Amino acid sequence: MIFVSFAFSFLGMANVQVELNEALINTTVYDKLNPPQVSRIFAYSNVAYYEVLGWGSEAEKSLGNILKDYPKFKKIRNKNINKIDKDYAAALIFMEVSSSMIYSHKRYKANLIPIFEKIKKGIRKKKIKRTEKFVAQFLKEYLEWCNSDGFKNRLALKEYEVKRSDSLWTPTPPSFFDPIEPHWKTLRLFFSDMEQFSWKPSFEFSYHQKKEFYKELIEVYEY
Repeated sequence: MIFVSFAFSFLGMANVQVELNEALINTTVYDKLNPPQVSRIFAYSNVAYYEVLGWGSEAEKSLGNILKDYPKFKKIRNKNINKIDKDYAAALIFMEVSSSMIYSHKRYKANLIPIFEKIKKGIRKKKIKRTEKFVAQFLKEYLEWCNSDGFKNRLALKEYEVKRSDSLWTPTPPSFFDPIEPHWKTLRLFFSDMEQFSWKPSFEFSYHQKKEFYKELIEVYEY
């Protein structure tokens, strides 16, 4: 995951982020979330972690200039970052962003208690309060951005209609599951619009052995 690699550049907190991500993995498995949903949760959580840990840093550039519709954070952009604990802020924001996108958030937060006890050790109470205030202000705009990506709107879209044709996808045995997230393409992209890219149309479906579709089908099958 590209966003995890960004955040892992902060070596001092790498172990903490590994623990946060492992706890999140366990929770998404427990909640039985599908792969597209899980990818969305990890992306938003790790972007937030990276952004906050690098807040005000010259070495670590914000992703805000390349992320689509990313908030400006005008109310907190110029605040003195030295008055908060960025390690605690990043971890807390990771937890709050991810917990807003899972089902068993109480169980998840309970599992993170030892991690936060370790992070908060040695931080003065005033600094903890200032940090938590910053986190609340950051989350207000950040979660609005997350929630505006079209994820919730996809539920109002028409269900995928299975059409009987050899050239189209149909549920397969033994489970005959419905398609996973057929409207995922309607969500806002992170970096750019699809119109910037072009691709060749797929080969026309055919059982004829001399057709390109059949040749590629056999290639995949035999591989």
